[in-house]
Amino acid sequence: MIDGYNDWCLYILQKYTDALERLNIYGAILSFLGVYHIDFQLLQSFLECWDKDRNVFATKWGDLSISLLDIERIGGLPIQGQVYDEYVPTNEELEDPEVKHGQPLKSLLNCYQYLRSISLVDNVSFEMWMNFFFHGQHHKLKSKGKHKSKSFDSIQNFGKNTPLAAFLTLWLCKFVVSYDLTYIRPDVFVVAARMVDSRKPYSLVVPALCTLYREINYWVTDHLAVSCNWPVHYLVGWISQYFPNLYDRLPEDDIERQFLSSNHRSDTPLMLQISGVETSGSPYSAKEARNFFT
Repeated sequence: MIDGYNDWCLYILQKYTDALERLNIYGAILSFLGVYHIDFQLLQSFLECWDKDRNVFATKWGDLSISLLDIERIGGLPIQGQVYDEYVPTNEELEDPEVKHGQPLKSLLNCYQYLRSISLVDNVSFEMWMNFFFHGQHHKLKSKGKHKSKSFDSIQNFGKNTPLAAFLTLWLCKFVVSYDLTYIRPDVFVVAARMVDSRKPYSLVVPALCTLYREINYWVTDHLAVSCNWPVHYLVGWISQYFPNLYDRLPEDDIERQFLSSNHRSDTPLMLQISGVETSGSPYSAKEARNFFT
């Protein structure tokens, strides 16, 4: 987890409750305040059941697959809404008055360009992005290396919706359409800006599930070590629902006390039922884990 992310998340949930409810993502953002555990050998063995030609887990109970409805119920992501599409607009498109990108887009692009200019590497890390927008550290940032810091006057007075768009940018990059990366993708800015400006939900279940399937296939193909940067949280939540004996459940009172505010109205994602709960029977040996699924 990014150091300080939970504080930023709680601030956003409290300040923009109505906007997040209208976007149908309040519960989805809330779900990632939880901490989710799974036995490493158990997860490794489950991934070994993956049949990349059919996109199913071939287990002793038959073929199992993760559906769009599963991701909606488990992670709280909206299944209905506008089509999610990542791209960086051209300058001509940005200047075209007929194209409605949302007020925060130019601010996000300008801030991103500024942060890249003072970074030692050719990207903007999650931590740098969060420090800039949440901790108010732009006045502490100085140019490094051969880059010279440009005047901040043109970007310090961004609109009132830009902080929410900045948070959604990081959230989308880290938790929804997440690759094995730890930096901001400017391709996300258009969607984040439009979400904030229009208050219309986007169908996030489809790209989230596609990302999950893609990363599972990468793991099967390359036999990479299980990483915490790809969306393994959805897989852990799915396992907890389809193999309920592997996890105890938090009482409803505990969930409400730990996570839910008095003005929260949307359904509680099922992932929160296992927040902080260890896998039953852990630790598993490699043999025990394989025997569980095959």
